[in-house]
Amino acid sequence: MSEILPDFEKKREILRNLADEHINKRDELSQESRYYAEERDKLNQKSKSLRESVMKKIDEKGSLIATIQKMRDEKEEFYKEYAEIRKELRKNRENFKSTGVDPMELKKKERELDKLIKVQQTQPMDKNDEKKVVLQ
Repeated sequence: MSEILPDFEKKREILRNLADEHINKRDELSQESRYYAEERDKLNQKSKSLRESVMKKIDEKGSLIATIQKMRDEKEEFYKEYAEIRKELRKNRENFKSTGVDPMELKKKERELDKLIKVQQTQPMDKNDEKKVVLQ
């Protein structure tokens, strides 16, 4: 029996060494696993942050698109009004031509009238000068 005991002790020592190696390897792998879990958590957090940022940008884009559409609609409405006013202007010009009144001559007379009004309002005049200005 004493002959078997040293063999068992050697086997026990070998098994203990193997067990210690496995325990050490398990601890190393566990530590490595924790490290990768932390890295995963960091990446997940970063991914979540980026997704939230993207969603905010998408919302901003949507509101900008709505604003642009509103501005386009307003522009279109203004152009329609502009086109209507131009049509009226053309009709008025044609009417002036048919009545024999020259629009350029009319504008010239309006400017002269404005000048005379300004002279009357800004310069002191006696009654005779004022009558001359009014009669012109």
